[in-house]
Amino acid sequence: MIGRTKRTSTVRLYDEVKIPIIQINITRVDRATLSDWNFSICDPFYRIYMMDKPGWSIQFNGIKTEMRPGMLYFIPPNTPFIAKSEKTATQFYIMFTLNCYPFLHKHGIYSIKPSIDEMSLIASIINFSAPSSQFACAVNTQRIVTKCLSALPESAVEVKSYSSRVVRAMELMRKNGANVLSNSHLALETGMSTNAFVRLFQEETATSPQKWYLKERMEAAAVKLLNSSDSLDSIAEEFGSCDRFHFTKQFIKHKGISPAAYRKKAHWRD
Repeated sequence: MIGRTKRTSTVRLYDEVKIPIIQINITRVDRATLSDWNFSICDPFYRIYMMDKPGWSIQFNGIKTEMRPGMLYFIPPNTPFIAKSEKTATQFYIMFTLNCYPFLHKHGIYSIKPSIDEMSLIASIINFSAPSSQFACAVNTQRIVTKCLSALPESAVEVKSYSSRVVRAMELMRKNGANVLSNSHLALETGMSTNAFVRLFQEETATSPQKWYLKERMEAAAVKLLNSSDSLDSIAEEFGSCDRFHFTKQFIKHKGISPAAYRKKAHWRD
């Protein structure tokens, strides 16, 4: 006889709610022993740091945060901060990008205390060597990132809600970095006239579609510059510039520094 269960009630946790898809892209995981960690920086990706010794600090908005050994320090993208060191220490860090619309993380320095299990995960990431363990390392890195995201206070998260047509246009722009789409093409894809589309986009984002588009491409290019050895010509083509000179001009206008200087400034490069 096959057993049966009697259902008395059903509770739908997310009735009429679409759960957003969170996409995590790990760009760099490493450990480095440094004696000089003094710089001012503002980059378009997330950072997670952990130190093994005291004497290091991060300053944001005039507030200095001492980096205690064994604590994780989570920094959202484009957070301007000043890093300082007073002695040699070993730094474990993760850098990543995140697509989690409609959620954004406010600028700041967030300290997170890892559990014993999470410290074991970090140790396994640091000590992995065999190629066969790369998958486990990737999974464990994602788990650390997810832990940090879930541990953030609600005050760190901002909800940015746009209409479905504007969201559709943003998705198209993000997917088309090399082949830059015109306003008329974006309007057609969203089922609007060009003027109506531009007006709606401006109302909801406080900027024009093409300015938003260029900012997204330059932010993505900045991540590429710091996490690849691709030539400037290749990166220029990938992000919709006709040549490296035009790309350099656009990048300077957006970041205030040339692509070559921006790449050279990256503190983890030799």
